[in-house]
Amino acid sequence: MDAEAQRRAQQVDASRKAQARYDAQVIRERTTTSKLDPSMGSAGAIAQLLKGDLVQFRNGGVVRAEETVLEKKKLIAFYFSAHWCGPCRKFTPELVDYYKRVAPEHPEFEIVFYSEDKSQYAFETYMRETNMPWLAIDYPKVKSKDALAKIAGSGIPSLVLVDSTGKVISSSYNGSEYLGPKKVLADIDAIFAGKPPGRLAAQ
Repeated sequence: MDAEAQRRAQQVDASRKAQARYDAQVIRERTTTSKLDPSMGSAGAIAQLLKGDLVQFRNGGVVRAEETVLEKKKLIAFYFSAHWCGPCRKFTPELVDYYKRVAPEHPEFEIVFYSEDKSQYAFETYMRETNMPWLAIDYPKVKSKDALAKIAGSGIPSLVLVDSTGKVISSSYNGSEYLGPKKVLADIDAIFAGKPPGRLAAQ
């Protein structure tokens, strides 16, 4: 009886591992078809796209970030948001807490704010009021980032996770269906736990 139970347990474990491998393969296949820009594809493409165009909120003001700040990042979550957007202002403090908890443990991860604000003043006010700890695309440079605008979706708040080559891994949108930014956070947690993103989100 004990040997039979052990054999069944091994079968269940093998089946679970096979399912995890299959799910990981499905995720890989889905993400390989979605890139920010067809010209991208090399490691560090995101760092190159944003080189010299990043700022951050520090010591009460918005200052220029180091040009090399994204070079070692492997997972970058673009946060499409704005000060005028009520749901954005509600979600941003949650994202700040998440970032402060996760980023120190995962130096390969970064968030970049893509502002949908109407002015430089609103952009800076939003960063200051929420004490955003992550990077942001400098407001005058936002309009030149067409490749990023294409993945944002039709509404905000939207969070889109990409790798360093520009490959989309997780999004607040599934086509026209809005899943919300928390879905992306669940996928990030799954990745850091060593699981395929979609499994944890589905659970």
